Amino acid sequence: MTALRATVRVPGIARADAEHPVVTPIDLWLTLSAICGDALDRREEPSVVIERAGTLERLDVEPGEDRLARAFFGACAAAGRRLPTALHLRVTSQIPVSVGLGASTAAIVAGAVAANALLGLGLDDAALARVCTTIDDDAMAVGAALSGSYVVQLRTECEPSIPLARTDIENERLS
Repeated sequence: MTALRATVRVPGIARADAEHPVVTPIDLWLTLSAICGDALDRREEPSVVIERAGTLERLDVEPGEDRLARAFFGACAAAGRRLPTALHLRVTSQIPVSVGLGASTAAIVAGAVAANALLGLGLDDAALARVCTTIDDDAMAVGAALSGSYVVQLRTECEPSIPLARTDIENERLS
């Protein structure tokens, strides 16, 4: 069985205020290490294990409901790719949960980017953003976390553009 591993670092985000729609990455990070096995031949559910540390240590969410796994599988679906037989996610975060600093957005972006890197899905930044915004509809937060750059919305009827992703990614093949 071939196993692959990818490690992704995604920043938290902060907003200026409601009158100045600016979202910027901050120096608090979520780091995801994903390891997966071969692709499934049938439509069975994969075995998913999630280990959490840091600010996510006490989070108790079933793997099928976890935003990391949902985004990982969403990226696979967007690329028309079969799910891996086994997925092991090890995540640690410095981003506080439930205080508006983008812990959920970082998890979603990390899951989608890890799947893309790990499985060579070939999703571009726009496709990754679409996957992420199906789970978290805050396109500005997704854009800032995905790009590692600030995002400004100039008019309320505009969607923010997402620059080239600069999220840190490492890939390695395990023996």
